[in-house]
Amino acid sequence: MSDQSPIRVYVACLASYNTGILHGAWIDATQGENHLRKATQDMLKRSPMSNAEEWAIHDHEGLPNASVQEHSSFTKIAGLASFMEDHGRLGEAILAYYSGSLDDARDALTERYQGQFES
Repeated sequence: MSDQSPIRVYVACLASYNTGILHGAWIDATQGENHLRKATQDMLKRSPMSNAEEWAIHDHEGLPNASVQEHSSFTKIAGLASFMEDHGRLGEAILAYYSGSLDDARDALTERYQGQFES
């Protein structure tokens, strides 16, 4: 949707972070779980720390705050991104109402949502 910001996460290399070096990458979350995994592995390979393996999500855009934690899975991030891409502001509001639960938000849209009306 054109009215929303990019949907992406900033994944940081923890080996670098723990030594005071900021190294990470902004990754487009709308490209799916495999893209998130590959882009994270590529970022870790470019790390200034040898044998970097651990990562954490340190920031995000276009996803509700309650939905993303430091170690959210790529499956969850990709699912949230797809939901937000499909539903925009409505999706954001429903996710916020259900404290970031993607399952509850999907259920609300498919089972209970009846549309928007003028009155």
